[in-house]
Amino acid sequence: MKDAAGGRCLAIATAPATAEYERRVPGISASVALYNEILADVFGDAFVAVDFDPDAYLMSDGMHMNVEGHRWLADALIRSLERNDAFAKAVGIGRRGVAASYAATVDSFRIRSLTALSRASRNSLSRAA
Repeated sequence: MKDAAGGRCLAIATAPATAEYERRVPGISASVALYNEILADVFGDAFVAVDFDPDAYLMSDGMHMNVEGHRWLADALIRSLERNDAFAKAVGIGRRGVAASYAATVDSFRIRSLTALSRASRNSLSRAA
């Protein structure tokens, strides 16, 4: 694990861009790859790579993780903590703690998304009436 400001931390890579986002922001994929290479060099084994299919794990904006993306990240963090047991003990969290924290985040995200969708549907129906 990497020491930072008197503590220990993991560095999580920036997710790869979708093809659509690359089309809107030419060169973003190369910039993300370079940024992640720098993070990997600086943080070494405390670097958590994000190497998933962006079309499957990012929201339609092409930048932010969807529910499945957050699950993927939780699993990646759990694997990293399992490889770095000293870090997990130092911060007082283990596999169950990370899993529970991310499960709560994912559930909260799902509830907010469904609420927003429901609100948008109601607004659309009220305008149509």
